[in-house]
Amino acid sequence: MYGDTLIEVTWRARLTPLAPIGLVAQGSAATKLAHRLLEAPDVLPRFKGVSGPKLLVILAEEELLPWVDKLVYLGRDRQSPSLLLPTNLEPSVPPALLERAIAANHPGIGPCALLLNPPTLIPLGEARALARRGAHARRSPRTPPRAPGSTRALARRRQSRRAED
Repeated sequence: MYGDTLIEVTWRARLTPLAPIGLVAQGSAATKLAHRLLEAPDVLPRFKGVSGPKLLVILAEEELLPWVDKLVYLGRDRQSPSLLLPTNLEPSVPPALLERAIAANHPGIGPCALLLNPPTLIPLGEARALARRGAHARRSPRTPPRAPGSTRALARRRQSRRAED
Protein backbone atom coordinates (compact mmCIF):
# COMPACT_ATOMS: atom_id res chain seq x y z
CA MET A 1 0.00 0.00 0.00
CA TYR A 2 2.92 2.37 0.54
CA GLY A 3 3.45 2.93 -3.20
CA ASP A 4 -0.24 3.88 -3.71
CA THR A 5 -0.33 6.59 -1.05
CA LEU A 6 -1.27 9.99 -2.44
CA ILE A 7 -0.17 13.23 -0.86
CA GLU A 8 -2.11 16.37 -1.63
CA VAL A 9 0.09 19.20 -2.83
CA THR A 10 -1.02 22.71 -2.01
CA TRP A 11 0.70 25.94 -2.95
CA ARG A 12 1.64 29.01 -0.94
CA ALA A 13 3.39 32.28 -1.64
CA ARG A 14 7.19 32.05 -1.64
CA LEU A 15 9.02 34.25 0.83
CA THR A 16 11.70 34.83 -1.82
CA PRO A 17 10.58 34.41 -5.44
CA LEU A 18 12.65 32.25 -7.76
CA ALA A 19 14.69 34.03 -10.41
CA PRO A 20 12.65 33.85 -13.63
CA ILE A 21 14.19 31.81 -16.45
CA GLY A 22 11.04 31.30 -18.47
CA LEU A 23 7.39 32.15 -18.82
CA VAL A 24 4.12 30.65 -19.93
CA ALA A 25 1.38 32.46 -21.83
CA GLN A 26 -2.05 30.97 -22.42
CA GLY A 27 -4.97 32.06 -24.60
CA SER A 28 -4.96 35.69 -25.71
CA ALA A 29 -1.79 36.32 -23.68
CA ALA A 30 0.03 33.81 -25.91
CA THR A 31 -1.00 35.79 -28.99
CA LYS A 32 0.10 39.08 -27.43
CA LEU A 33 3.41 37.54 -26.41
CA ALA A 34 4.03 36.13 -29.91
CA HIS A 35 3.40 39.57 -31.44
CA ARG A 36 5.72 41.19 -28.90
CA LEU A 37 8.49 38.70 -29.66
CA LEU A 38 8.14 39.20 -33.42
CA GLU A 39 8.70 42.95 -32.94
CA ALA A 40 12.32 42.21 -31.93
CA PRO A 41 13.66 39.78 -34.58
CA ASP A 42 17.30 40.44 -33.60
CA VAL A 43 16.65 39.02 -30.12
CA LEU A 44 14.54 36.00 -31.21
CA PRO A 45 17.47 33.54 -31.43
CA ARG A 46 18.26 34.18 -27.76
CA PHE A 47 14.88 32.68 -26.79
CA LYS A 48 13.97 29.00 -26.72
CA GLY A 49 10.40 27.87 -26.76
CA VAL A 50 7.72 25.24 -27.10
CA SER A 51 4.11 25.79 -28.04
CA GLY A 52 0.77 24.08 -28.16
CA PRO A 53 -2.82 25.09 -28.80
CA LYS A 54 -3.26 28.49 -27.12
CA LEU A 55 0.00 27.97 -25.20
CA LEU A 56 3.48 29.44 -25.52
CA VAL A 57 6.44 28.68 -23.24
CA ILE A 58 9.55 30.83 -23.57
CA LEU A 59 12.92 30.19 -21.92
CA ALA A 60 15.58 32.91 -21.74
CA GLU A 61 17.84 34.88 -19.48
CA GLU A 62 15.90 36.91 -16.92
CA GLU A 63 16.73 40.31 -18.45
CA LEU A 64 15.38 39.21 -21.86
CA LEU A 65 11.99 37.98 -20.66
CA PRO A 66 9.23 40.35 -21.75
CA TRP A 67 6.53 41.56 -19.39
CA VAL A 68 3.00 40.99 -20.68
CA ASP A 69 -0.20 40.84 -18.62
CA LYS A 70 -1.43 37.38 -17.56
CA LEU A 71 1.91 35.58 -17.97
CA VAL A 72 3.19 33.03 -15.45
CA TYR A 73 6.91 33.42 -14.85
CA LEU A 74 8.85 30.23 -14.21
CA GLY A 75 11.95 29.60 -12.14
CA ARG A 76 14.12 26.68 -11.06
CA ASP A 77 14.30 25.64 -7.42
CA ARG A 78 17.78 24.31 -6.66
CA GLN A 79 16.15 21.23 -5.05
CA SER A 80 14.37 20.30 -8.31
CA PRO A 81 16.61 21.26 -11.24
CA SER A 82 14.53 19.58 -13.98
CA LEU A 83 11.24 21.15 -12.88
CA LEU A 84 10.28 24.76 -13.58
CA LEU A 85 7.75 26.19 -11.13
CA PRO A 86 5.88 29.49 -10.85
CA THR A 87 8.37 31.97 -9.41
CA ASN A 88 6.02 33.28 -6.73
CA LEU A 89 4.66 29.98 -5.37
CA GLU A 90 6.11 26.99 -3.56
CA PRO A 91 4.65 23.53 -3.05
CA SER A 92 3.64 22.19 0.37
CA VAL A 93 6.00 19.24 -0.19
CA PRO A 94 9.75 19.50 -0.81
CA PRO A 95 10.33 20.38 -4.49
CA ALA A 96 12.71 17.41 -4.87
CA LEU A 97 9.94 15.04 -3.77
CA LEU A 98 7.51 16.63 -6.23
CA GLU A 99 10.09 16.32 -9.02
CA ARG A 100 10.67 12.62 -8.22
CA ALA A 101 6.92 11.92 -8.11
CA ILE A 102 6.45 13.56 -11.52
CA ALA A 103 9.36 11.56 -12.99
CA ALA A 104 7.95 8.32 -11.54
CA ASN A 105 4.46 8.96 -12.94
CA HIS A 106 5.66 10.32 -16.30
CA PRO A 107 8.73 8.28 -17.28
CA GLY A 108 10.90 9.97 -19.86
CA ILE A 109 9.26 13.40 -19.52
CA GLY A 110 12.64 15.04 -18.87
CA PRO A 111 12.76 18.72 -17.96
CA CYS A 112 9.29 20.20 -17.67
CA ALA A 113 7.26 23.16 -16.45
CA LEU A 114 4.44 22.71 -13.97
CA LEU A 115 1.41 24.98 -14.36
CA LEU A 116 -1.24 25.19 -11.71
CA ASN A 117 -4.24 26.67 -13.51
CA PRO A 118 -5.17 24.40 -15.14
CA PRO A 119 -2.82 21.77 -13.71
CA THR A 120 -0.50 20.97 -16.61
CA LEU A 121 2.94 19.47 -17.17
CA ILE A 122 4.75 20.89 -20.18
CA PRO A 123 7.74 18.92 -21.47
CA LEU A 124 10.62 21.27 -22.30
CA GLY A 125 13.07 18.83 -23.86
CA GLU A 126 11.97 19.87 -27.35
CA ALA A 127 12.45 23.62 -26.75
CA ARG A 128 14.14 25.19 -29.77
CA ALA A 129 15.61 28.60 -30.59
CA LEU A 130 12.97 30.97 -31.95
CA ALA A 131 13.22 32.31 -35.49
CA ARG A 132 10.97 33.93 -38.04
CA ARG A 133 10.13 31.68 -40.97
CA GLY A 134 10.43 32.84 -44.61
CA ALA A 135 6.83 33.54 -45.67
CA HIS A 136 5.76 34.62 -42.19
CA ALA A 137 8.62 37.11 -41.97
CA ARG A 138 7.42 38.91 -45.12
CA ARG A 139 3.71 38.84 -44.34
CA SER A 140 2.10 41.77 -42.59
CA PRO A 141 0.81 40.84 -39.11
CA ARG A 142 -2.65 42.00 -40.22
CA THR A 143 -2.70 39.83 -43.33
CA PRO A 144 -3.51 36.24 -42.37
CA PRO A 145 -2.11 33.47 -44.56
CA ARG A 146 -4.54 32.20 -47.17
CA ALA A 147 -5.89 28.73 -46.62
CA PRO A 148 -5.77 26.31 -49.56
CA GLY A 149 -9.57 26.47 -49.72
CA SER A 150 -9.74 30.28 -49.74
CA THR A 151 -12.23 32.06 -51.99
CA ARG A 152 -9.54 33.31 -54.38
CA ALA A 153 -7.98 29.85 -54.71
CA LEU A 154 -11.39 28.26 -55.36
CA ALA A 155 -12.19 30.86 -58.03
CA ARG A 156 -8.87 30.13 -59.80
CA ARG A 157 -9.58 26.38 -59.75
CA ARG A 158 -13.04 26.92 -61.25
CA GLN A 159 -11.61 29.10 -64.02
CA SER A 160 -8.94 26.51 -64.73
CA ARG A 161 -11.54 23.71 -64.97
CA ARG A 162 -13.75 25.78 -67.32
CA ALA A 163 -10.76 26.43 -69.58
CA GLU A 164 -10.04 22.68 -69.72
CA ASP A 165 -13.67 21.88 -70.76
